[in-house]
Amino acid sequence: MQSMNQLSQLINLTKSISKVVHAQELERGYTAGFISSKGANFSEKLMTQRETVDTLYSSTSSYAKQMDVLPKIKESFLKIWKEAYTIKNNVRKQIRKDNLDNVKATNALNFYTQVNNSLLEILLEL
Repeated sequence: MQSMNQLSQLINLTKSISKVVHAQELERGYTAGFISSKGANFSEKLMTQRETVDTLYSSTSSYAKQMDVLPKIKESFLKIWKEAYTIKNNVRKQIRKDNLDNVKATNALNFYTQVNNSLLEILLEL
């Protein structure tokens, strides 16, 4: 019975990670529009989407910390999760209206790809 409970928790975690990846892809798209327009467009949508992504990160992190699964699985998840979270925040620090002349859209979008790849790597670890 315990293994069924653990499997259920891992399935729920997988669903949660998928939601984060999807939300982050939307943020990536708004970021591309924001950078391309030199900050004239998508500012509000980008900020709203960032809040959505942050909420999903927070709820997924909280869920993972309370899961009752093998410590090795939990440790692996939390390590990769922390790396993805750090990359995400570093990207956001660079993408500000007052810094757009120094940001190339391709570089920013590549960072989002890197973050999403890290998140998808978690699914392989599970």
